[in-house]
Amino acid sequence: MTQQEKPYDQYCNLHRQFIDEYKVISSHVAELYQLPKKFIEENASAMDRYMAESSMPGSPADSDGSVRSVREFIYRIEDFKLEIMGLFFEHRALIEKCSVYMKKVQSLRFSKFNADTEQKFVELVPELTSLRFGMKCIEEKAAGMASRLETVEGSWNKINERMAA
Repeated sequence: MTQQEKPYDQYCNLHRQFIDEYKVISSHVAELYQLPKKFIEENASAMDRYMAESSMPGSPADSDGSVRSVREFIYRIEDFKLEIMGLFFEHRALIEKCSVYMKKVQSLRFSKFNADTEQKFVELVPELTSLRFGMKCIEEKAAGMASRLETVEGSWNKINERMAA
């Protein structure tokens, strides 16, 4: 028969998992932040050139499907940028909540440790669980955004190849 873990020990395990998840997820979000920026920097001049060509007087923008597809692609990229910025704002709000939680933990760690302090740590479990759930949601959204960016990049490569031909 296995001995059931004490509530304080359960809290400690959850807290360690939280710290590990926080580091990994924050790292993934930071990496994700760089990807669209890099993509846009690498392709901005070509996109600008296509847009400039399509806005010249007498340009075939209305009749040329490839120029229209570039314009539509650029609008999609702009929408993607707005969505990813929403994810970053959501992540930042979660980081603020994590900071509030960590201040509580630090305060308890600096107090005299006794059964009352142990109980106060255990009382943080619902907040800790909520933060971990929020991080998982951010992680899933970030993975979805990274996948969408790969699709966007693939679409751009196809459009760019057609325009060059």
